[in-house]
Amino acid sequence: MNPITIEQTQEEMALAFHVHGNAAISAVRLSRAKLASRPLGEELKGPIAIKFVIKSRSVDAPKGMLRVEVDFRMIGELEAKPGAEGKPVKKRETVVSVECTYEVDYQLREGFEPSAKEVKAFKDGNVIFNCWPYFREYLQESVQRMGFPALTAPFLRVQPKPPKAEKKTERKLTER
Repeated sequence: MNPITIEQTQEEMALAFHVHGNAAISAVRLSRAKLASRPLGEELKGPIAIKFVIKSRSVDAPKGMLRVEVDFRMIGELEAKPGAEGKPVKKRETVVSVECTYEVDYQLREGFEPSAKEVKAFKDGNVIFNCWPYFREYLQESVQRMGFPALTAPFLRVQPKPPKAEKKTERKLTER
């Protein structure tokens, strides 16, 4: 499996690094989870395509703390087979899905109050990166408990946006 990348502009990386230097993780908590799979015994008719979706948002926290929730979702679907004209015969069928939300608390250095831009850059890069190992472990354990072979989620990388992509303000999560 190819790594998943979080691309940020140089400015976003600098903003996130400023928060990183003034915060420390104080708690990581699994706050929600949902699992689903096909019944055991049904033969799979083809390869399973894996897709990841990740979203983060800051939430209310006590003074001196930054709290972020990160939603992770992995969906495994049977790849649709092409018909006579190259179009899929039927829609992709979900075989397995794992969804969970982690709540992460960061203790802020006394007197430090990050700006909205700093929080956005931090939650969309560093926080997701910090939670990824927790999700990888939960995903692997859950998929095995549902009777599937172990699935090791790919590496997650934070990297600068290519120069021409920096003009876009939207952060992209892509699998490469």
